[in-house]
Amino acid sequence: MSKDKLFENAVLIEDDQAHAMLIKRALRDFVATVTHYEALQPALEAFAAPAPSPDVIITDLNLPDTYGSGHVEKLKSRVPHTPIVVLTSSTALEDGVAAMKLGAHDFIVKNFE
Repeated sequence: MSKDKLFENAVLIEDDQAHAMLIKRALRDFVATVTHYEALQPALEAFAAPAPSPDVIITDLNLPDTYGSGHVEKLKSRVPHTPIVVLTSSTALEDGVAAMKLGAHDFIVKNFE
């Protein structure tokens, strides 16, 4: 692992390119490598390949191929020991709580203003 980074590799699942750019910029001091996917399915396919699991997954709550917190459960089934942080534009507490009940370790409300 890189001596100066908290995580060696992270997966970011975010469909909004501008948000992805800002998130990757915020992570660069903490993560050596960020692999970005714009939808859930390509990320799930990558996790099926024999490769090391990422150190952390950061995922938007609503993606083009899934809506809501249900995909957290799918991610946990593929990489059960990897912490998942859910990003959401929703300020509804229920969204974050639902994601955490399905296995997310935390949630962050996206507010880029």
